Amino acid sequence: GIRDYKVTGVQKCALPIWTLATDIIQKNPPVPFLAKIFRKRGDYFVRRQMPEESITDYSKAIELDPADVDSYIYRAYSFMKINKQEEALIDLNKAIGYRPNAGVLYANRAMIELNTGDLTGAWSDCNTCLSLDSSNAEVYNYRAIIKSKSGDLAGAQKELRSAIRFNRNYAEAYKNLGIISFQLNNPGEAYRLWEIAARLGDWQAAQFIKRKPVSSPN
Repeated sequence: GIRDYKVTGVQKCALPIWTLATDIIQKNPPVPFLAKIFRKRGDYFVRRQMPEESITDYSKAIELDPADVDSYIYRAYSFMKINKQEEALIDLNKAIGYRPNAGVLYANRAMIELNTGDLTGAWSDCNTCLSLDSSNAEVYNYRAIIKSKSGDLAGAQKELRSAIRFNRNYAEAYKNLGIISFQLNNPGEAYRLWEIAARLGDWQAAQFIKRKPVSSPN
């Protein structure tokens, strides 16, 4: 088992997770239980916006416990942060193999497929996600992007309204719905939607309002 790491409750609360995890890792041989410790430290690096370091620790966790699904999921996220889409896709495929009924994993894979231009794969994964979780707002946004790329602006509008229905604070959906409204020659509605998105923290929507575009923004 893991060697004793004797600190009081007060001391433990005062020590950062990185310090605790590093101490435990250094004091113990590489046994499967330590996979959880590497994953916890990887999570810490994710929160600190340190994707390379998190990838290293998630990789070590997977080496010690190849069935550590969460490490595949979070390592995929870290790969996406440094634009390594192919590596992220491999990890998500692995995670889906372990958790085929986790809708959010199909949503994450759809996002990668959108980034790499695989619209067919993205559409399929969006539909699989919605069959498992019909309230996933992000997936409706992804479906709207796919429909918009194919020229189905009315269909894209419908998808974005569904996204907003499930998440009233989804800034990106308001922004994208504004773009569609602009493309459909309704600038008044576009600016109204961009103002909502900007209030929710979308910096691109704020830029659209400031620039007052005369052609549709991308």
